[in-house]
Amino acid sequence: MSELVPAAEQVLTPVGLDLGGRDLDWDTFVALGEPLCRAAKGANWWLGDWLGYALTRWPDRYEQAEAMTGLARQTLYDVKWVAESVGVSRRRETLEWSHHKEVAGLPDELADRWLDQAERSGWSVAELRAAVKRGAPELVDASATDTDSGEDEGEGVVELAALVTYTIVGPPDALSEIAEVAMSGANWLRSQVCPALDDSVSVDYKYRLR
Repeated sequence: MSELVPAAEQVLTPVGLDLGGRDLDWDTFVALGEPLCRAAKGANWWLGDWLGYALTRWPDRYEQAEAMTGLARQTLYDVKWVAESVGVSRRRETLEWSHHKEVAGLPDELADRWLDQAERSGWSVAELRAAVKRGAPELVDASATDTDSGEDEGEGVVELAALVTYTIVGPPDALSEIAEVAMSGANWLRSQVCPALDDSVSVDYKYRLR
């Protein structure tokens, strides 16, 4: 960075970047910003991995880590925990560190499914948090039928798949209506829809990753 803007004309501090009023051209401005953007994106990961290494070897050095970083111990706990919970190979460059924090406490496969969904859907951190809290399944195919699954001929199957799978079997004319209301979420479906179904419709509630 100092090659782009002379050290005398730039000062990088914990609270700002002072370019000394220099009039930068666009290319220099972009070149200066690129490492800053990489640092902003990766800082928590780098810090978490660094702390994980240090505190595995020297577990009693949190005070020194606090002094070196100027961060509160709880913040250090958080970044270390997320880095240890979500290994490098599982991290998504298209998502923020905070996305990963939202699922860091989940089993790996489950967390990966949520991260995959967040990538596909372009979810913000708040949207991912809300989805995880809801645990709501995604409607895969409301018109799917399966006549080779061992079910009675003429019955349709609607499969709701994501983190929770509901397989609903019954007359095709009943399934489309059920599928519409099912989109409101797994908990609502279980508590409101299932008790209302008549004897011609059966519901198999199961937890499945796919």
